[in-house]
Amino acid sequence: MDVISTGAIGDGDILDTVAIQDAINSVHAKGGGHVVFPSGKNYLSGTINLLSNVHLTFEPGARLIASTNPLDFANSHSNCLIEASGAENIGLHGFGTVDGRGRDFIEEDLGTIFLPKKWRIGMINFIKCQKVTFRDISLYDSPWWTVHLIGCEDVLIHGIHIINDLKMPNCDGIDPDHCRNVRISDCNIRCADDCVVIKNTAAHIELGPSENITVANCTLMCTATAVKIGTESVCDIRNITVTGCTIENASRGLGIQLRDQGNVENIIFTACTVETRLFDDWYWGKSEPVHISARHRYPIESNETLPDWNPENKLGIIENVIVSDIICKGENGIFIFGEKPEYIKNISLRGIDLHIRKWTKWPGGAYDLRPCRSVPDDPSGRHGTIIKGKETPDVFEHPWSGVSLQNATEINLQNITVKWYGELPDYYHHALQGKNIKGLRLRDFYGQSPCADKYGAIDLDDDCTPERKINNE
Repeated sequence: MDVISTGAIGDGDILDTVAIQDAINSVHAKGGGHVVFPSGKNYLSGTINLLSNVHLTFEPGARLIASTNPLDFANSHSNCLIEASGAENIGLHGFGTVDGRGRDFIEEDLGTIFLPKKWRIGMINFIKCQKVTFRDISLYDSPWWTVHLIGCEDVLIHGIHIINDLKMPNCDGIDPDHCRNVRISDCNIRCADDCVVIKNTAAHIELGPSENITVANCTLMCTATAVKIGTESVCDIRNITVTGCTIENASRGLGIQLRDQGNVENIIFTACTVETRLFDDWYWGKSEPVHISARHRYPIESNETLPDWNPENKLGIIENVIVSDIICKGENGIFIFGEKPEYIKNISLRGIDLHIRKWTKWPGGAYDLRPCRSVPDDPSGRHGTIIKGKETPDVFEHPWSGVSLQNATEINLQNITVKWYGELPDYYHHALQGKNIKGLRLRDFYGQSPCADKYGAIDLDDDCTPERKINNE
């Protein structure tokens, strides 16, 4: 059934919400099928509710456009354009476009970032759905998270395009949240936040872990982390594989950020090319191609009232992570940081080429552990954002090395090469720096200090316990 047959006009001015919903309801009542958006038309809509056994199919040139009137989202549970709850066998297909009109939700241009309006919408929000499919569709200019999947199972996302403005904050690409059995492949994602972020939010703690998720053969560009696990991690996250992805111009490449009580385990990052850069402090990250950190969201000695989803202020563990066969080009090296050694265990880095060059105008020589609640939230809603020109517990000065390790257990480094290019500032120190690493295994680690007259190639403090050193230079 096409939406024209139920009364849609498709001129981009008259609201088509009722006609689209009537088509969905009719197809659902008949047992299922496709609701078709014919080509060459612009369908203006508020929230539409996708029902079981209904797939939205967009012909080439068809465009579903978000309304900017809050009244058109009055019946929404999440202020999103397309919603579904408890549905199964649903999806979006075709070579048309869903347009979130993000530029109409901008309050002010702050130079490197937009200040969004207080009210803005997301694009797609599915909760507790099964057998979900996205194929080929283009999702354009989201004002907020683009695809948010909450407690969904058996999800296939293949060949879609997410193209958002690189100055619009919080417009994540794909957020599997408490989801299981998810396959994301061959997608092109560009956004001003994380491209793919696997998480477990506190609002849905009852929905359990995120697990059995693959991200493969995607091209990713963002101003945050291209593929991130965390930071919201109130339940376990496990069995995640990221392979064959090409990452360009990101503030971070591949990341695991644990801030809550869930554990993160059995993670593979492999066969990726990663290009990272420094950027304005509005955006989290310091050009690390790989970032792994575990730290309490609330300070250990917090005076704040702790949330009911973590009343004991527990922190989980990151363990069993393999990062292999990665080519990295950026302004910084790999960073692994634990609040204590027992929070990060059994991390293997192998077959990694690091090519480090300083090429942007943005200053380096600091690490970024946001989000943590050690400083107040800034007025734009960013948690613990650095105050310009002032060091905070979350963003702190520290020398940079090819591989920087602090407070971890059982770290295996094998067949790693660190190369430096061009004239570098003095905050670049060593090929490898380690502090308080319990069980450090080195094999075929090659690299010099970029300032060999000042620093050695390897700097391990007295609290490191190396098990083996072979072929170090």
